[in-house]
Amino acid sequence: MEKKNLSRIGFALAVTCVLFDLVGFILGFTLSGFIDRGIITAETANIVSIVISPFITLLCLFVFSLITRNIKSIKVTKSKITVSKLIPLIFCGLGLIYIGNLLTRLVMWAVDFIINGKMDIGNQMSETMQDLPIPVIFLFVAVAAPIFEELFFRKVLLDKLRPYGYKTAVALSALSFGLFHRNFEQAFYAFCVGIILGAIAYKTGDIRYTIIIHMIVNIMGSVVPLIVMEGSTIAVGIYGLFAIVLMISTIIVFIVAGRKYLKIKPWEEVHNVSTKTAFANPGFIVLYVLVLAMCIYALYK
Repeated sequence: MEKKNLSRIGFALAVTCVLFDLVGFILGFTLSGFIDRGIITAETANIVSIVISPFITLLCLFVFSLITRNIKSIKVTKSKITVSKLIPLIFCGLGLIYIGNLLTRLVMWAVDFIINGKMDIGNQMSETMQDLPIPVIFLFVAVAAPIFEELFFRKVLLDKLRPYGYKTAVALSALSFGLFHRNFEQAFYAFCVGIILGAIAYKTGDIRYTIIIHMIVNIMGSVVPLIVMEGSTIAVGIYGLFAIVLMISTIIVFIVAGRKYLKIKPWEEVHNVSTKTAFANPGFIVLYVLVLAMCIYALYK
């Protein structure tokens, strides 16, 4: 039963990934037609795509809930987390987006150099948002998206994974969160941040904390860089120095405080399934293959 339920969850996640890209394709095709007819500009089309994106996530959540409706969820009593514990975790979340992005870029450059003899893979996400109004990015990337994604991955999904124990629930929810982004640029650091967010949601049963952290992470990862790029060279240099200091601080904070919080308590491990059952079931294998294909396509299209 465990393998069957986890496989269904993996399959449901695969369906949501296809659904997200399918709706995105239909939306893009429609907007392209409007652009060709002179009804809207390319910039307006990009704004519409950013605005609608969080609501596609909400649609995916509905479909996921429908497919997994027969899988029991465990709801827990909400508990509070102290500010002294929350602040280090926010630091870890912020630092991980820079560390993860740096490592991802290095790997992608190396692969591109081996295959093509050059290193010119651009940051597709940054290029997409570069010309968009900052208020739009703030409202729909930094505010709306975290709310819907936390509701999906740290509430609905995590509650369905709770019966399989702390380690399995947090790891699978983080992995699913990373894969749901469907591109190499975001998948790794989304997984890393997802570990912290999943641990907090599992331990507190409250996604308000994870929504706040997620919003801060998205603001620092999308809004702030765009503001900095519009400034002077000095501002860019200061931001780069800030990123380096934050990455070093993250490692220190994680060793001192973050690791302690993430460590499992005896009463938190209700039940744990085998690694093979959790990660190598048919549904999740389909998800891995599908997302890998999507990532490769997104990279070289």
